[in-house]
Amino acid sequence: MVSFLNYFDRSDEKLYREAEIKLKNEISRRIDESGEKNRVEAPSEVVEPFYNLLESNFKWFSGDYLLEIVIETNTPRANVSRKYRFTIFESQTESLMDHKKGYPSGDAIFWESAYYVGQSVEIEEKK
Repeated sequence: MVSFLNYFDRSDEKLYREAEIKLKNEISRRIDESGEKNRVEAPSEVVEPFYNLLESNFKWFSGDYLLEIVIETNTPRANVSRKYRFTIFESQTESLMDHKKGYPSGDAIFWESAYYVGQSVEIEEKK
């Protein structure tokens, strides 16, 4: 299994952490006010930073991709390079973008969601 998680740069990480604190506080406040332990949702202005981060950092649009792995060692004859190809389908892109549906409740932000899972793609060596 290979993960292509894209980490935030410093400014996006700061924005994310600030938004995460605001979202947690808002959800906690709404739970305290309602007295319910069930799912509550934060208003759109609190969730908006997460939507913006997703839109600006999302990379996995439908299409054909080429992946090259190069391993260089201190023994040049042991170096190796391989190229692979894979396809991301429209339905996979949509499924990944659907993660934002859980943002108002903190789902897929505070915990790994059972509703919004990653995608598996078949990778084949390009000859």
